[in-house]
Amino acid sequence: MSTARKARPRFATTSVKIPTRTKAMVVRAAKDSGKTVHGYLLDVIEEAAKRAALRREFVTSAEASLAGYKRTGLAHRAEDVHAWFEAKARGENPPPLKPVKIR
Repeated sequence: MSTARKARPRFATTSVKIPTRTKAMVVRAAKDSGKTVHGYLLDVIEEAAKRAALRREFVTSAEASLAGYKRTGLAHRAEDVHAWFEAKARGENPPPLKPVKIR
């Protein structure tokens, strides 16, 4: 018999003042989702934090891509990209795009 205890999540306490109208919307949304207001807000905050992290990753990747273009002048032509996606939409398996010298 194991005496190890299951780790419990640690919580920090915070207080947020929100307008009455917003609170009413949160209460309704929580009720509609079958959650308590507390549980609903935890989910909303976590989802917003995840979206912010994904956006940071996207921006970092875009900045690196732009730096690569500025350094090499290589990029994919828009018409090639559109044709590639149209082929994918038709169920085809087009070959990978090759970057070309733009500038």
